[in-house]
Amino acid sequence: MLSIFLILLKICFVLGMGLLLLMLFFSLLLTWSWAQFESQNRQVGLVELLSTAAIEWGAMVSILGAHFYRPGILWEVPRFEDKLSSQNLRPTQIPIILVPSLHVGPSVFCFLYLRLKSHYFQSLWPFQFKSFLKDSIFLEKQLKDFLLEVVTKTASPRCVIISFGTSYPIVSRVLANQTSKTKFDWIAISGASKMPDTLKFVSSSSLNSAYVDETKQIPDLSLYGDKDTVCYPKNIFLGKQKLEIPEVGHFGALLHSKCSHSILTELQSIRLKEQELKLSAEERSS
Repeated sequence: MLSIFLILLKICFVLGMGLLLLMLFFSLLLTWSWAQFESQNRQVGLVELLSTAAIEWGAMVSILGAHFYRPGILWEVPRFEDKLSSQNLRPTQIPIILVPSLHVGPSVFCFLYLRLKSHYFQSLWPFQFKSFLKDSIFLEKQLKDFLLEVVTKTASPRCVIISFGTSYPIVSRVLANQTSKTKFDWIAISGASKMPDTLKFVSSSSLNSAYVDETKQIPDLSLYGDKDTVCYPKNIFLGKQKLEIPEVGHFGALLHSKCSHSILTELQSIRLKEQELKLSAEERSS
């Protein structure tokens, strides 16, 4: 019995190490492609190329390991009364909807989820696209239904969507066609407004469908790595505010402390922005 267990352990170890090496090779290929593009404007040395690949590989491994933890819905805030104004909302009470990319689950937000939870955010709603949905229309409907479910359950006058990666066009069109009275703020991480050439080599039917139509809405805040080896050039990152995170790539941006700190700052400022909008409306009416 013990020998069988040891054999299985060896097999798991070999498969695990093979997967890590495959991810490293994949990261190197992406970084090499990115370096060829960057070399048109500046020189990219071997040290920068290898360090960029290593940082992104480390981020990929961390996110892979995070899939052992599946974040669930956290709802510790009483249902809001319909008469409650968003002026009275505390930032930690606002429902935060976490929308992963089309190819990964909500576990990609594991570290951000735990960071928000540690800062006493009490309404976290991880979302996951159904793997069998391939058409953009159905993907949008699934997300729209989930947003409606969150709004119906919480009765919150305001919600925040945090998206990652290739979910960008889906979120954009859903918000552009939103008819709810609820105000939605949108923070996009490593979200490209157009399909990058790199993704065309690893594209799927759902990804092609998502990017077939133009995006209509842009995020309130766009966060991306300055060495994103998956999505480039940088002009495909759109946002009312944009923040470039140094020395990291596509997945590294999601794990960087500057990303989570910027999100926390943005969430804390929502109430202030609401007050500014109200004052502006009062000035126009007077």
